[in-house]
Amino acid sequence: MKQYFVGVDLGSANVVMVVGSREEGEELINIEGISVQQSKKSIKQGHICTTLKSAVQNLGSVIQSAKEELEQELGIKIEQGYFSLGDVNTRCVIVEDMAPVKNKRTGVIGNDDLNILRQLIGQITTESFAEGVLAASPLCYFVNGTKQTTDPIGLQGSWLKARYMLTVGMNDQQNYLKGLHHRLGMEIQGIFVGPTITYPLLVSKKEAEEGVVIVDIGAEVTDVTIVRDNRVQYFRSLPFGAELIDADLKSILPKGTNVSKIKHVYGKAISSNVADTEVIKDGTREIIHRNIATVIEARLMDIAEV
Repeated sequence: MKQYFVGVDLGSANVVMVVGSREEGEELINIEGISVQQSKKSIKQGHICTTLKSAVQNLGSVIQSAKEELEQELGIKIEQGYFSLGDVNTRCVIVEDMAPVKNKRTGVIGNDDLNILRQLIGQITTESFAEGVLAASPLCYFVNGTKQTTDPIGLQGSWLKARYMLTVGMNDQQNYLKGLHHRLGMEIQGIFVGPTITYPLLVSKKEAEEGVVIVDIGAEVTDVTIVRDNRVQYFRSLPFGAELIDADLKSILPKGTNVSKIKHVYGKAISSNVADTEVIKDGTREIIHRNIATVIEARLMDIAEV
């Protein structure tokens, strides 16, 4: 029997809904269909504009359009899905807590010790009532304050300390998505923060183990994620993205030029790779290709420095 999975990525420029399927006994999910809909200014820097009634209505309509398109294309009824956010206000916080090992006789660390620390970490509150802890992920443990490990089960000691990464986000974002259930007739199976879940698709197991930095430049948000020991150690969402490149290009290109097309078709990030004499033809106009690459390179260097 075929099992379907639905993912919805809420970006500043586009809302993307993907439907995948997997036959019983299979591991891989096959992509059945993708719908890309413009966000219609409902999302600013990854943040759903929940205070603007028009933006809230627009986003609901956008998601509904994607849902209906895929239902018609695939001949299925979409009733549940996973949602991914990229809110620039979402951040990570590194916290630590410690507790004595429960089995004082042997000093052997067990699942009960991990559960105690998980409960202690879960009691940590955010700085603002408008924020909430979306997820808590263990990074590593310290036995007796010195021996560091990612799996302390079976080790011996008198004290166990845990270091966690908390994902902190705005409560209104989750509340809005949970409210979509009634409007769309679609159960929200889970809400995730983009930078914390995409790394297995982008890097090898060796890279994820040894350490790697992932930079995702979106329309209005650039996500920086550090992965090591096969887990996200840190992430940061920066309030700028590729739309800055569009604005820069508009300032040097003739009025009426299709900036998006020029960027995607002819864009180069290293200006020295483009010949001085190379020319781009846009209708009856000629544009010096090196100028395009110089502007893109300068903006990307700005982003890289931040």
